[in-house]
Formats: sequence, structure tokens, C-alpha cells
Amino acid sequence: MPASVELDGLEETLNNLDQLPDEVRRELRDALDSAANEGRNEAIRTLTQKQSGYQSGRLRSTIDIRKRPETGDLEAIVSAGGRETQQNGFDYALAVEFGSRPHFPPVKAVTGRTEGLDIWVKRMSPSPQENESQEEAVERVAFQIAREISRRGTKEMPFMRPGFKAAREDLDTRLKSIDIDL
Repeated sequence: MPASVELDGLEETLNNLDQLPDEVRRELRDALDSAANEGRNEAIRTLTQKQSGYQSGRLRSTIDIRKRPETGDLEAIVSAGGRETQQNGFDYALAVEFGSRPHFPPVKAVTGRTEGLDIWVKRMSPSPQENESQEEAVERVAFQIAREISRRGTKEMPFMRPGFKAAREDLDTRLKSIDIDL
């Protein structure tokens, strides 16, 4: 299941206010939709600004609005992750957002196939040591990083929480501008 942020709560209020005109419900839907877009965009901006392997784009490409609000159902869901970021019970999206305990991430030196950490290190283009090929340099550095993660884990690098904050602020601003004439 992907990590997600739900902007919810309006529907509970509206269930008690069925007398609201459709025009107001449309304005609320549009406000929530705009806030969801702002939350998604801020999550992407925040993730893009991280100075790390998170810039590879794989996680960033999973950030999307999974559910858009409708006039009769005022709920929006912005999510990240899913199958694209899960492997062997490890959820990369959650590890980025909240950090992780020490674990040994997969690297080619161990698994025999190119893994995400290898791809990131290759983009860094580490300098080969004497009598070492570029491929061997990548494997050496990837293994060193994996060993360090196995000792310390990873620090949290929130991207969905700043997205939620931006969405909430955007929604607050938009709700204040809605004119309700009953």
C-alpha cells in the first residue's frame, strides 16, 4: 500500500449541511482539488531538493493524486510509493519519509544484479582507485554506503509532510475566500 496523505474532513461537515447549494459544494470541491495539487507539487519540489539518491526520479514519479474530490464526495488523496518502491517487505517511500532502522540495502556486490543503490552511485561517478575499473569503483562505493546504512540506518527526509502542510495552508486560504450565501 502506498504512503498517502488524505485531505479529509470537509465531507463530515457537509453531511450535516445538506442544505448547502450545489454551487458552494463545487467551490469546496475546487478548493480541495487545488489544495491537493499544491500538496502534490510541494512533495515533488521537496523531494527534488534533497541532496541524495532521492533525485533519481523513481520515488518522485510515484507522487500523484490518487483520488480527486467530487461535488458529492469531498475527499482528496495524494500518495507516493506503491509497488514501484517496495522490495522484499521494505518500503522505500516510508524509509525516505520517516527514516529507517539499520538494514543492509541490496547492492550488486551481494545480489549479483544492479540495484537502486548501484544506479545512484553510478550517477555520482566515483573516481576509480589504482587498478580499479569504473564498474568496480561503483561497486566499492555502493557496498561502503550499504555497510554504513547497515550500521546507522537512514535519516528521515520528509517530503509528504511538507506537501500536506502546503496543501492545508492552500486549502485554508481558499476556504476563507468562498462566499456562502444561504
